[in-house]
Amino acid sequence: MEKKKISIVSMKSLIIMYLAISKIHYWIDIIREMAAEDVAISSIMVLNRTINRDLPIIMVAICFLIMETKKGKLYKKLILGFIITVSAYTIYTFTLRFILGLFFTLADTTWWLFYMNFTISFFAAGIVLNIKKWIYKKKEDKAMDIEYRPLGAHECERIKEINPARFIKRAWRKVNGVYDWIDLNWKDDDYPGGYEEHLAGLKATFEGGGFAIGALCGGQLVGFVSVNRDVFGSQYKYVLLDQLFVDNQYQNNGIGKMLFYMSAEKAKEWGVDKLYICAGSSEDTLAFYRALGCLDAKEINKQLYENDENDIQMEYGLC
Repeated sequence: MEKKKISIVSMKSLIIMYLAISKIHYWIDIIREMAAEDVAISSIMVLNRTINRDLPIIMVAICFLIMETKKGKLYKKLILGFIITVSAYTIYTFTLRFILGLFFTLADTTWWLFYMNFTISFFAAGIVLNIKKWIYKKKEDKAMDIEYRPLGAHECERIKEINPARFIKRAWRKVNGVYDWIDLNWKDDDYPGGYEEHLAGLKATFEGGGFAIGALCGGQLVGFVSVNRDVFGSQYKYVLLDQLFVDNQYQNNGIGKMLFYMSAEKAKEWGVDKLYICAGSSEDTLAFYRALGCLDAKEINKQLYENDENDIQMEYGLC
């Protein structure tokens, strides 16, 4: 199962949200103190407030981003990160305090406020990340129970158990001889070209000596991949990865990736060099294949290309 990482974008959102709340709180305090006329608004007060409220979350964010590159359980990383960061900030605090102490008189509560805000911020962020991890775990529970096995020719009609619905926002298309991203915003609830076309294609795969591998969850077929046995190519020996589909409700769980790599391992047994893929043109599909290591095909199969000129021809090395 492919592990999920906490998105840096999500961390940025957390930082922005915290800083926004911090600034609101900051100006409420300023207004209140100005109204009370018991505190002079000075540069050193602004510095104290920045240290107390903004610096903690910035350090928390840096610490978490560093920890995201490390392996291990999250709670262990929380404890280790807390100890390391607090120790580092203690050194920084006393150094800064010594320097500022040469010019200003600072109350001791300034530094304790920082530690209080830092501790609250750190463990609040930890709770948020644990919640996100729990949500990811719930999503992955579906894929944890997936059974992968070869499909037989008698099971071809089971592909109707799969919900192939997809939404294509953008596609890589040739316009006036130049490729560019085109906005489509198009939804299809069926297989491209229809169920019957893909059923016939799968039957032809088995009749030609090819294979198919299925992904099943609770007995339901939720994904499959098929590879044809015919070898083609002049410089390299190619076989066609003819179909790869994952049920709409089970996508983004690593199922497609597993099916792809399993089919690649199986195709190696034929002694061929590469998988050939007519990858379509949608942005998500192309990103999926490129993430698996697929590249633009060095040899173009003319017949396959002419079947649909919008298909991007790709390959995946098996050696």
